[in-house]
Amino acid sequence: MDGNKSPQNAFVKVCALAAFAAICCLIFSSCARVSTNNTQGGYTPFSLSPLSSIPVLKDYQTMRSSSQDRMGNADFKIIGAGETLVIADLQGPGEITHIWVTISSEDPKHLRNIAMRVYYDGNDFPSVESPIGDFFGLGHGAYYYYGSAVQSIGTDNAMNSFWPMPFQKSARIEATNESTIPVKAFYYYVDWRLFRTMPPNMGYFHAQYRQEFPCQSGKNYCFLETSGGVGHFMGVNLSVHTQVSGWWGEGDDIFTIDGEQIPSIWGTGSEDYFCGAWCYGNTFYYPFFGMPYRKNLNQSQNNYWNVYRYHIENPIAFSKSLKAEIEHGALGFDNTRKGGRNNDYSSVAYWYMEKPVRLVGSLPPAGERSPVYKENILPDGLFELQYFDISSNPPGIVDVQDLDFFIKPDKRWLNNDHLFCNHNTSDSVVQIRWNTDKVYSGEMILVMTQAPDYGIISLSLDGEDLLPNFNGYAAVVQPALVNLGNRTLKAGNHTLVIQTRGKDERSIRYLWGIDYMRIGGDAPEIEKDMIVIPIEGANP
Repeated sequence: MDGNKSPQNAFVKVCALAAFAAICCLIFSSCARVSTNNTQGGYTPFSLSPLSSIPVLKDYQTMRSSSQDRMGNADFKIIGAGETLVIADLQGPGEITHIWVTISSEDPKHLRNIAMRVYYDGNDFPSVESPIGDFFGLGHGAYYYYGSAVQSIGTDNAMNSFWPMPFQKSARIEATNESTIPVKAFYYYVDWRLFRTMPPNMGYFHAQYRQEFPCQSGKNYCFLETSGGVGHFMGVNLSVHTQVSGWWGEGDDIFTIDGEQIPSIWGTGSEDYFCGAWCYGNTFYYPFFGMPYRKNLNQSQNNYWNVYRYHIENPIAFSKSLKAEIEHGALGFDNTRKGGRNNDYSSVAYWYMEKPVRLVGSLPPAGERSPVYKENILPDGLFELQYFDISSNPPGIVDVQDLDFFIKPDKRWLNNDHLFCNHNTSDSVVQIRWNTDKVYSGEMILVMTQAPDYGIISLSLDGEDLLPNFNGYAAVVQPALVNLGNRTLKAGNHTLVIQTRGKDERSIRYLWGIDYMRIGGDAPEIEKDMIVIPIEGANP
């Protein structure tokens, strides 16, 4: 959840959205289903008036499989390390309408280490296979709250799925604890309907988890590849772990239907496909789309995101096969990132088929389902300021900005990014805090950015003025080196304060950017081409 939201407000929002999601479920779910004896058209999967189906008499038996204890209050199951719990073994024809699960486990990665599988009609292969958290829309093995039309997370840590899951003969749902740590308590409901006869044109629900840690250079990330009959794609939830800074969402969504030579559905960008815009802001979640998880409100490396898009209003239909992909590069189509350090993607795709089909690929082992951040080791005495603890007034005005577009042989920034302030007035204050465990001595170098829309700023370190009046204006975007002379940075806590003071009359805005601070040590190669800004009194 967004750290700016209070628990009370978050709870109210979850409740409101859960109610809205429940209504939306009526639009397409089997709640709108009626007996073919009572309507000329038979089963209608989408209705613009969902409430009108509520009084229609139902021609099925309501059923439930749960972890109930009728003789006491031990309403849960224990899943030992490596053990599998069958949470439902149903005989059809029928349809699962709701799955509720909550878990107590000392395993911090249990959402990724418990695998959920669904088998239909006695098949020896699963048609649903995913870590349990990801199936319910919880990426990265993390808990957060949101509500959509088909999945909702209630307080506290209660996972709900409302995907309709019809079956002709049987359905078996398993939860396998692939961790070495036992699950202390696994609570569940599986609500379903037993039909007298199976309604016509009912597809089998499928879901599959995939991951690439990291994404492959030069190749789209594929979140679904399936074949074997008629079906329709319902959507995907995507989790992104950033290995490098910068916006991850330039990649287009691409759908290839029935083996066509040229994909007939091609999008304009990842945030566009997931129904947001302009690199997103705070978390949001709605019945058909959302971004319910963004660990840090910036574009820094080692950040975690989750987004989802459900095509409930217009499923993507196919007759033979479907391949669903998304680009992942810094520019989208290039499918690569700084130095080949691509981001980590994982996803769950949801779709229906006329019959159960075997999934392409298998679930990675539990120990490989959590991405690891590969820390970029910096030279001793060099501090990339954008990765420290940052606060601002007004809040939310600074972020890590990718500068790939401005890179030239003689104009380069460390890791091709910098800390960027996008506040266009002269009253902003930014504080950057960090800690050092040793003393640093030598020339203090600041690498700033200049641009046609940059303002005038002042910088102070631990209460001492460093730059009382730095003019960020330049006719082109360029890095600029400022030598502040010999300085000593003591061990302990430090605070750098950056204040906007005004702007050059030639500048069109009050923005600013700063790349890094260096005290002593060896200069990175990029410094040799930088413009040096003379600072009067910098060398006392």
